[in-house]
Amino acid sequence: DRVAQAQFLLIAAAYEERGPNKIADYAFGLAQTFSSYYNQFHILSEQNKALLQSRLALCAVTLRSLELSLSLLGIEVPERM
Repeated sequence: DRVAQAQFLLIAAAYEERGPNKIADYAFGLAQTFSSYYNQFHILSEQNKALLQSRLALCAVTLRSLELSLSLLGIEVPERM
């Protein structure tokens, strides 16, 4: 999928350039973007089942991406925020 491919390219560039800041910048930007999305759209209270499932899937992909990024940086991911 596109997300996995983009992550792979980012990780490869960070490795080749010895630039872990690329991963940190990506994780920070993703967290900011998701935070804005979360504040703008209702997720759990969404009545439309298809839209609810899409939003939950987006949450899951975002979580996986952040977990991977933080893991690569040696940062433990909190169980809950």
